[in-house]
Amino acid sequence: MPPLGTLVYDAESGRDGILMHAGEHEDPYTRRKAIVAFLRWERGGREWTTNPANVSPVPLPAGRRARKP
Repeated sequence: MPPLGTLVYDAESGRDGILMHAGEHEDPYTRRKAIVAFLRWERGGREWTTNPANVSPVPLPAGRRARKP
């Protein structure tokens, strides 16, 4: 799993986003637990979830650094 704050590609949705969290999450409404990855748009915005197996790092152009969480 890439480190938090890394720009990643979500193969399920076809979108790039910043990895915010990956691991077990309990839905506050249903109390169901699942292993998920939380991603958000690179320039901010609403998070979405995906299966961590769908997440892979996006190669960054030379001179660009990943954000720190």
